[in-house]
Amino acid sequence: MNGWNDIEELERRLKTSIVSLNKRKVNSPTLIEAIDHDGLWPGYFEDIATWLPARSDIESLLRRAPLFLCAAATEIGFRYEGVGTVFWDRLCAALKLTISFCQRQQIADVFKATALKYKLAEPAKTAFAQHFSLIAWPISQALLPIDLIDPVMRMLASAPSSALPAPGRPGNFTTLRAWSSAVEGVRLTDWLRAEEPAERVLAALLQDNKGSQLSQATYRRIADRISQSRDGPVSLRRARSRVTKTRIEVREDTRSLGRLTLISNGNLKLFVTWPALSNSVYEEARLQARSAGWRPRLWKAGPFLHPDNALSGGPFSLSMADCPAALTQPYGDIGQVFADGSDIVRLLTGRTIDWTSLLLFDVNDDRHGAEQRLSPFYGHAGRVFIGSRVGATPPGGLRAIGRLCGYDFFEADLKSADDIAALRRVGAWTERASVVVARHPDDAIGCPPNVVRPGNPFVVFDSSSLENLPEPQTADRPGALKATGIARLRCEKTEPVDAGLITVMAPERDRFFAAIVERRAEIRLESTLSLRNLDVRAHLMSGETLLAVGRMTVAGLPATLDASAPLFAPLLDDRARAALLAAGRGALFIYVAEMLVCEIELQRSNAMVIWGDDGRPQLADQSQDGRLVAADAGRPHLFLPVEGEPCLKDGVAAYGLELSDRRMAEPIRIRVPARIGLGDLSADFGSDVSRRLFDAGLGVADIALAKLNWSRAIGDGLLFTGVKQRVVRQFDAPLIERLCGGPWLRREERTREDGVDPHHALWRQILRQELAELPDGLDNFAQDLFRRNFRRHASELDPDWPSNTDVPLDGAMDEALNRCFADSFMTLQEKGLFAEVDTDFDFGSETEAWNKAALEALRMTRREGLARLIAPEEGGRQLQGRPYDVGLVDLAEDLASWTKRYALPRAYVDSDLAATCLQLWLFPAACEDAIPALKVMANDPFVSRAIRYAALRYRANLLSNDP
Repeated sequence: MNGWNDIEELERRLKTSIVSLNKRKVNSPTLIEAIDHDGLWPGYFEDIATWLPARSDIESLLRRAPLFLCAAATEIGFRYEGVGTVFWDRLCAALKLTISFCQRQQIADVFKATALKYKLAEPAKTAFAQHFSLIAWPISQALLPIDLIDPVMRMLASAPSSALPAPGRPGNFTTLRAWSSAVEGVRLTDWLRAEEPAERVLAALLQDNKGSQLSQATYRRIADRISQSRDGPVSLRRARSRVTKTRIEVREDTRSLGRLTLISNGNLKLFVTWPALSNSVYEEARLQARSAGWRPRLWKAGPFLHPDNALSGGPFSLSMADCPAALTQPYGDIGQVFADGSDIVRLLTGRTIDWTSLLLFDVNDDRHGAEQRLSPFYGHAGRVFIGSRVGATPPGGLRAIGRLCGYDFFEADLKSADDIAALRRVGAWTERASVVVARHPDDAIGCPPNVVRPGNPFVVFDSSSLENLPEPQTADRPGALKATGIARLRCEKTEPVDAGLITVMAPERDRFFAAIVERRAEIRLESTLSLRNLDVRAHLMSGETLLAVGRMTVAGLPATLDASAPLFAPLLDDRARAALLAAGRGALFIYVAEMLVCEIELQRSNAMVIWGDDGRPQLADQSQDGRLVAADAGRPHLFLPVEGEPCLKDGVAAYGLELSDRRMAEPIRIRVPARIGLGDLSADFGSDVSRRLFDAGLGVADIALAKLNWSRAIGDGLLFTGVKQRVVRQFDAPLIERLCGGPWLRREERTREDGVDPHHALWRQILRQELAELPDGLDNFAQDLFRRNFRRHASELDPDWPSNTDVPLDGAMDEALNRCFADSFMTLQEKGLFAEVDTDFDFGSETEAWNKAALEALRMTRREGLARLIAPEEGGRQLQGRPYDVGLVDLAEDLASWTKRYALPRAYVDSDLAATCLQLWLFPAACEDAIPALKVMANDPFVSRAIRYAALRYRANLLSNDP
């Protein structure tokens, strides 16, 4: 136990430490940095109560050592784990003292005065800081509270690496906030608004604090917490590999030979893989390619590639009829997409394949797959594949297995003397063993052939014997290496490739509990690899109990899976949702194949308002005052004061606490009577239209904020969720009218049925144009069954329509109809229906009829009437023609670029603001700090229309997005 002199000495040391940080010109320093800079605590902070003088109390600490008290509160802020009243309980427990509500305000006042005096970091002006104005101070002074460790690690591992800080380059916090608001949620987004402290933390983590961005004590305390996180160390290693110290210059000689893989399982398939691009080049090129809507085809054949996949290393399927000429570029004319002479142009034009007269392949054990080899066969046993270019001398006497890409392929048995003789005649067999190089896995994956990185081990050995291999060697400096038998072996500095295989993004990660309960769950799977036919599983857990398992096969990445995807069907079943709702917490595990790629903690949101069993609300922060207000479903935007006890009205009503600044404390509570009719949920927003932000409950912000409050409301039972969703949807019409105008609203309502995915629209055209006819007497379930089966088969048979071509592949849709009708009638026959129908169908419409139906379906899906209402016309056409199979973050960045090009300066938006605008329409419960977004959209109705149009197309394009 210390005396007051000791405590006052700690107070002086703390002041000196803050002044020292100011002298070092540390921008917006925090108290936690000052504590660690001086090593303030004489022992463990947990023993702080034993250091206090006898008979001390909060009043005496505020008077004699206010900074010491703030430092103790900051330590609790560092240990902050979520919204609630636990903060003050923990501080009281640490000090073993009682803190009154008045003293809490006094502590906050000390924080504020100190911050003003010493230029310390201040809480960002966010909804959290406004609702929890007292604890926001110690949390902001904690630099990186432990509740943000996992979100920050996920951001470093998955956010655009070009936005992360690197030596000589500050972080792009606009992009990081856009990513966070779309993927993580409000807590991380708020933390990123204090840019100077956040940049120090991110830079220190990415560079292992080599630039001394933080004191060693501060860095160690953060690193220790990361080491205790389940995924923290792995995410941090991946993040460091994504951000390199220096940009490696791309050489003029960038010729990169692809390696071929041959698959023979009935049908021949040929794939090529190139070394992956460095992460810095990939990120820069990805932004340009996506904004330009770039969808290349390799050598003008095969499927159109998504930009993320086209810029990856592959594998890419090759389906050319003839072998390409030697100098033909695989990606065609890329100068229209990327700047001439840029690194990405040199790298992509350098990609090629060594189309020699013979292609040699080592066959795997099951004889279905084979990897290309670059030297003649020698001493092998078993079978091999040989490709002979059409027109060259074929290896006579070998078994032919097919023709592909201008090559005839054969199979040879190396145990057969006749086959070896045939190989010898065409130069595919040698009597001398070859010298090969075995490289580090990072070099084998990320470098061209015969290239190693400095410091990475490699072994050069004779392939005739695998015994007594030489010791590995390394090269320290770039340049040519002397190795007997290996031509052109070089050491080069190359940036490491991204170590992440699959990234999972959830637009409402911190509200995913509510997203599942309210059936609006959505995830997006992305990868830099061209992955196809992936088995995805989702496990919904509550404690040790498995509530539900969802499964589906994803055709390829990237893919967005919304609530209607088969993956979520078991998870969103009433039984699973009721069990999760009763438990109040759980976890969602996402597996791809057998690999766990994502774990999302599910927990009912901690409330700023505590609703008691008697139905009365109480603010968690009792230093604030609020009055009880209510709004019924008939006028959901008008919250009026309630006198006396809250009572159940004659219909659906929402109750809440309105603060002194007219904001609503969250969450409000919806009460639903035992019996309601659909008429009880019809909302009336009046006939007056106001474009002002606030206008007696009828302004743009009045209605938007009421929508957000209703979308985040709580209630009892599953009936409440359906009631809430119906009420929330009715806010859209008055908001659209105020932000986009009456003509837009009327056109949108007239074309509401057009807001579906292209395959759904094509199915409608099939029935309208009588390309097929459904039998009479089908109920809604049966009709939906036919539509879903057609969509599934059409997507499988022609994956390029509609994302890469306006007209379907000849014959593909007829076959999709055949399979659709066969599967659908077989399902109905299992239920005892249509037993007399033969399931052998043979549809065969003319190509012109299918082209007409497809073009009409695309016209509907692209909502041409709405696009024509966007000014300028060129901007509307750009939005109409661009693809929408992107993530929310990507779409937000593209919209930000669109406003810079087509909007007036007053309506420019950055990517994080664009993400907020999209969330207002798509995920209102996840939309935070909506006022800046509303101001921008209210300033320019054409920007409002562009954002609304993009939101409509984005939702219609979600995988399996069926109403």
